[in-house]
Amino acid sequence: MLKPLTVMAALGAVLALGACDTSPKAPTDTGMCYSVAVLKGGKVKFNKVAEGQPTMEACIARLEELRRKFLRMGGSRRDLIGAYQGKFLFIDSSGVAVADGLKSGRFYAFSRGPDGSLALPNIVNQPAPGAGPGDTPPPAAPAPEQK
Repeated sequence: MLKPLTVMAALGAVLALGACDTSPKAPTDTGMCYSVAVLKGGKVKFNKVAEGQPTMEACIARLEELRRKFLRMGGSRRDLIGAYQGKFLFIDSSGVAVADGLKSGRFYAFSRGPDGSLALPNIVNQPAPGAGPGDTPPPAAPAPEQK
């Protein structure tokens, strides 16, 4: 059986380690989409882009619109960081990655197609099953004769 002092020491260590996490957290406001500015000294500023966004995909679309608008106005930054309901969104030339923190491991949710559009990673640049480049689909089987 564990001694109460051992349990208290272990619990205290876990709480102390949790208190050391000073990394910025994404806002958890429901439906709010933010653009994230990382300032000097590691501080983070959240700028509201849109509210009432029903899904993360809708927020990503608003952020992609913002990124393209900045580029059309002559901006040179091709990468953008956003936030939606507690997650950070990283939009770059590869696509869109999602992470719990700015320095956390990222999961790619969308990849860029050849035309620059965003699509699910598993459908970008993949031919249809059994089809190669330039192949035409096989002819349809003739319909059975009716008597």
